[in-house]
Amino acid sequence: MASHDQRYRAGETKGRAEEKTKQTMGSLGEKAGEAKDKTYEKAQEGKNKTSETAQAAKDKTSSTAQSAKDTKDQTGSYLSEKAQIAKEKAAEAAK
Repeated sequence: MASHDQRYRAGETKGRAEEKTKQTMGSLGEKAGEAKDKTYEKAQEGKNKTSETAQAAKDKTSSTAQSAKDTKDQTGSYLSEKAQIAKEKAAEAAK
C-alpha cells in the first residue's frame, strides 16, 4: 500500500501536469487567435486591393469610352463641315 508521502507526491505531480496542460492549451489558444486575426487582416487587404484595382479599371474604361466618344464627335463634325462645303460648291456649280 502507498504511504501518505507517496500519495502526496503523486497528487503534486498530477497537479503540476494539469497546470502544465492548461498553460500549453492557453498558449495554443492564443496562437490560434493570433493566426485567425492575421488571416482576417490579410483577407481584408486582399479585398481592398481587389476593390481598388476594379475601380481603377472602371475609371480607365470610362476614360477610354469618353475619349472615343469625343473623337467620334470631332470626326462627325469634320465630316459634316466638309459635306456642307461640298454641297455649297455643288450648288454654285449648278448655277
